[in-house]
Amino acid sequence: MPILSPGPGPDTLVVDTGKDVERIELALSPSIAGLPRITKVLVQMHRDTKTQRATLEKARETPGLIEHVATRDMLTAYCAQRADLRGYHRMLTTWSAASPEPEMKAGIGRFLLAVDEIEDDSKAVLGVLAAALGAPRSALS
Repeated sequence: MPILSPGPGPDTLVVDTGKDVERIELALSPSIAGLPRITKVLVQMHRDTKTQRATLEKARETPGLIEHVATRDMLTAYCAQRADLRGYHRMLTTWSAASPEPEMKAGIGRFLLAVDEIEDDSKAVLGVLAAALGAPRSALS
């Protein structure tokens, strides 16, 4: 059962799978020149996570199917994705606060909303996977 928790510093997250522990360092203040790359990643992540959520919710209609396809690696991947989302949220918030242009702030604001939607979909996916694998939901917060 993976556990996502703050690491030893404010810019470190820890994913503990029970047999392995992964520490994820978050970028502090990357250049806003990276915004196009991050937005491209967020668009794909948003699409993929929404699709995965819909697929898992549909699969729950067939008894036993989720338990057959769910893996601990899937659970770990979505915990890691949530860690990434925290870093993206932090970067976008920093860039928005530093930007003098209202259009830039509005654009970044739309991506912050997308990050929140991805987070909601990720939590839903984790809930389905955790239930299928018998992992406590409290380990996923």
